[in-house]
Amino acid sequence: MRKNHLKSLFILIIAFLLMLGTFPSARADEPTPPPLPRPPIQVANVVLLGDSYSAGNGAGEYDTAAPGHYRSRKNWASHYVNWLSSKNQIYTRYTNLAKSGATTSMVIDEQIKGEKEPLPLDADLVMFSAGGNDGDFGKVVETCFALFYRSPNACQLSLKHFQNFVNDRGENGLRARTTAIFQAITDRLPDDHAQIVLMGYPNLLTPKSNYVFHQCVQKDAWSCSYQEFAAGDEIRKVANEMAMVQQKTVDAWNAEHPHKVHYIDSVREEFEGHEPDPSVLNKNDYRWVNEFFETEGYLAESGKTESHTSFEKENWYHPNKIGHERMGNILTRKVGVPSSVRTVQETTPNGDVPYPEIPETVSAWIQGPYAHQIGKPLTLDARGSYSTRGDLVKYEWDLDGDEQYEIESTEPTLTHTWESEYVGDIHLRVTGPRGFTDTASTDVMITNDGDSTPYDQDNCPEVNNHGQTDYDGDGIGDECDTTPGYPQEDQPGVGEGPAPTPTPTPSSSPSATPTPTTDPTPTPIPSASASATPTEQPSIAPSNSPDPSTAPIPTLTPSGSPAPTGDPSQLPPSVPVPTSATPTGTPTQIPTPTPPPPSRSPLKPGLPRTGN
Repeated sequence: MRKNHLKSLFILIIAFLLMLGTFPSARADEPTPPPLPRPPIQVANVVLLGDSYSAGNGAGEYDTAAPGHYRSRKNWASHYVNWLSSKNQIYTRYTNLAKSGATTSMVIDEQIKGEKEPLPLDADLVMFSAGGNDGDFGKVVETCFALFYRSPNACQLSLKHFQNFVNDRGENGLRARTTAIFQAITDRLPDDHAQIVLMGYPNLLTPKSNYVFHQCVQKDAWSCSYQEFAAGDEIRKVANEMAMVQQKTVDAWNAEHPHKVHYIDSVREEFEGHEPDPSVLNKNDYRWVNEFFETEGYLAESGKTESHTSFEKENWYHPNKIGHERMGNILTRKVGVPSSVRTVQETTPNGDVPYPEIPETVSAWIQGPYAHQIGKPLTLDARGSYSTRGDLVKYEWDLDGDEQYEIESTEPTLTHTWESEYVGDIHLRVTGPRGFTDTASTDVMITNDGDSTPYDQDNCPEVNNHGQTDYDGDGIGDECDTTPGYPQEDQPGVGEGPAPTPTPTPSSSPSATPTPTTDPTPTPIPSASASATPTEQPSIAPSNSPDPSTAPIPTLTPSGSPAPTGDPSQLPPSVPVPTSATPTGTPTQIPTPTPPPPSRSPLKPGLPRTGN
């Protein structure tokens, strides 16, 4: 019974299949439907302007420009561009015009209006940071944090100078100079299409540091009075004032102009607790900003920050690799995909031309320029190349500038290693699905140490010394000089923490009592509170130029003796220095033995240049 049932079911299936075969098949001559148009292609031309906090000082992997520009492939803008390209499939073309040390006027004159590298007219997104160098914030870092240069008096003076610049409502203040950049960008671009982003600065010291330092001031022949200053609190206060002024400047601009500006105001909050500890005896293990004598801080497997030693001062007190990545992440959250991204797609005005007849448009792009080291692999990026009719089918590379394409691939990136020095152009040719091609080129500088300076011109040919810095002027670049000359101890009488209680040192015998030859009781410098400026200090008006040589900061010139004495008006050489006023250790980040004192004045203009 069961077998008969299965046999009947089988017969029904066969009959059904035979019946299906009786239906007429599709006509062989029926035309194939036209392919559907490709989804619109999105292209973004991203341009970076600004100072060292934009360029990427302290992040490493600096590309060609002039030595000292410090344009890093690992800065916050690069992280954002990578996200825009990879996660959102937007063909992103990135131009870095930022420069270490740039003031707002340099941003306008050299980067926006410049003859050599002006702001591209087709920019869709313009980003920058600027203003720190105008107020000479590098001098604040120097006089408040740096060994030998720091003192309560000089720190207060430099802070006052920067604060005056920040709050100045005149044409030389932060408001006017930042607005001038907005206006210059607007005047340069042909319409109101592009978006503008102003990146805020991080704080440069952790709130947990409670950073206070003091200086011994003569009282009598046996003891010291002390000037004390809570520098940490005051520096953070001024940094917050700067952020408030930037926000108000952006708000005022947006209220009156269609070309809007987006202010990234959350950098300070994002970095909270990850700033450096300014104490020379302590280090924040979770810092996102390089301290003195270090660069390229990165996240180690331990979860702590580790870094490379560097005597190149331009790297100090700038965001490290972690910090730049975090700033890039802030951009992805705050800006995301900019509304100014352009759509590139051929269309037929009246639908009278079938889609297959629309010609293909192919556009080639190489992200560059590049500076790199001989013998190390370099990844070349052509992700900004595209075709309007489908994925590119071929990428051809000419890596020696002879216009002969030696390497062919199907991927938009290529990793290549040069085995000898090469300074010149590389070329790219891309091919679309219909056979149309386009070419692009950029310049590369492959050197012995990868620092943008040819071997025969390099003051440190075996070690990357990008800015060709030479602090002691001995012809040997700082990065390969075992004794670059940087001071590694404080001025006599300067120490960290609250001032010690003055304790007279009694004489063991009457014969040991010193007899002063001059007036033993000169007028002492009053002690300063955390928020007050000594009354004898004049108010410092902001200057049009941040030239350190004109800044009203006391000049400290070491004497010919092994121990520098500082400013004689503050530190009479006859005053004994209590042992408690001098730091008991040296910074752990200093890798070399204590060098002899510099042979020339260490207050070289802009040294250390730790501003933007």
